[in-house]
Amino acid sequence: MALLAYNALQLGLYGIIGSAAEPLLVDWFGSSPPWWVIALVAWALTGVLGLLRVDVNGKILSVLLVSEIVIVLLFDLGDVTHAAAGGISFEGFTPGALFVPGVGAALATVVAGFAGIESSVVFAEESKDRHRTVPIATYLGIAIIAVLYSVSAWAQTVPTGPDGIVKASSEQGTELIFNQAAAHLGSTVSTIGSVLFVTSSIACMIAFHNTTARYIFALGREHVLPSIFGRTSARTAAPISGSLLQTVLGLIVIVVYAVSGLDPVTKMFFIFGTFGGLGLLTLLTVTSISVIAFFARDPRGRPPGAPASPPSWRSWRSA
Repeated sequence: MALLAYNALQLGLYGIIGSAAEPLLVDWFGSSPPWWVIALVAWALTGVLGLLRVDVNGKILSVLLVSEIVIVLLFDLGDVTHAAAGGISFEGFTPGALFVPGVGAALATVVAGFAGIESSVVFAEESKDRHRTVPIATYLGIAIIAVLYSVSAWAQTVPTGPDGIVKASSEQGTELIFNQAAAHLGSTVSTIGSVLFVTSSIACMIAFHNTTARYIFALGREHVLPSIFGRTSARTAAPISGSLLQTVLGLIVIVVYAVSGLDPVTKMFFIFGTFGGLGLLTLLTVTSISVIAFFARDPRGRPPGAPASPPSWRSWRSA
């Protein structure tokens, strides 16, 4: 399920990168190449990075991530300091505002926003100190996503007011974020945000590519897939076969959609993205249920050879 979901998410992103980059290219150069040309550039970059050491990818993604968080916080500051006539309202945080028509779709979108929080375990074997790194990465990722997304979503309602955000977002779509930034912070900051929106799409491609390649590696090592996928590079420790397979699949999808003339956003991004999001929601739900069921049948927590009754806190400290 994880392999199919992340594979779909990664392939679907090739359909959105052209639309994300087109406004910038038109603004800078007066025209933009076809979407599939931009997608192939992103495909080549993702494929090359997928063959390198995980720390190389990690450094690149870290720079992009920090830059994106900084610009989002700057956008939030611009929104909060330009409140509507009624002033700053915290109505969006009231529990009653959640239980409205469409809450199911909203919660599904929220779950998709946390995509990848479990993938830290996938990179455990390539971590220097997995027992420390994996928990920190997981909990820190959850905390940053929860706080940053909720505050940023609320901040967008401040300039329009709670009653005006639906109308504004319906009229302006995804450009609302950048239009608000241009009005409050200037066109330069808005352009930087647009650039980082493009790089964030590429960062997602790289992250999903690496995650998918390592799921393929794990299945190859367990002989679910052919054993060739269970091997890693002696030089980079990257799962070469899984990464190359993912790269080939990406090329096939781009070529098929380009030749067929299918819309890359509605026919590729949304279809693949919906399938991947549903897969992740199913994966997280079933895994959560299985964890509860497992420990309900088999309560753990005692060291090997320990007595049936749990030792006191004092004996634990002594140990």
